[in-house]
Amino acid sequence: MLTRRPSMTEQKLVTLHALDKLGPCTALQLLRFMVENDLMDYISLQLSTAELDDTDLLRKVPHPLGVLYAPSLKGYETLRMFHNRIPYSRSSRIDEIAGGWKRRFIAEKQVLSEWRAMPTGEFQARLRLMEGELALIDIRVSLPTREQASQFCQRWPIEASGVYANLMRVLGEAETKNAKNTLRE
Repeated sequence: MLTRRPSMTEQKLVTLHALDKLGPCTALQLLRFMVENDLMDYISLQLSTAELDDTDLLRKVPHPLGVLYAPSLKGYETLRMFHNRIPYSRSSRIDEIAGGWKRRFIAEKQVLSEWRAMPTGEFQARLRLMEGELALIDIRVSLPTREQASQFCQRWPIEASGVYANLMRVLGEAETKNAKNTLRE
């Protein structure tokens, strides 16, 4: 049995359609979406995004995670004009599953963590909670071991909102207490 091989044009349109439905995402996020949903393989996606970039159908948006990819205005126009060249089964599949993936990707872009070795032999964990391009929290913690730095980074996505809420409560209470004391004087 022969399997149908999508044309490069179709692959580029599928990539644009996926980015349209997912919103701006990193190359790794786009790869996970395409591969895990059997929409495109790694090589095809790399070729597709390279050609879309070369023809100005993609725009690259700077982000703390690196570069986010999104269709350019020319890319949206191209997608609108040639959307009917995407097989219905593929476009409807993207439409059906993109919402859940989009929510996941937004969450991934909001809670960031990384660690690195320092020249002193210690390790530094950088933990960030973002709202769009604004860092609500950007903490750097020096730790004695790689394992601790890694653990901080692994737990940060789970604990970030609680840490933020606690920080606001604790520091906000101090401000409220100072305001009350000033009023009494």
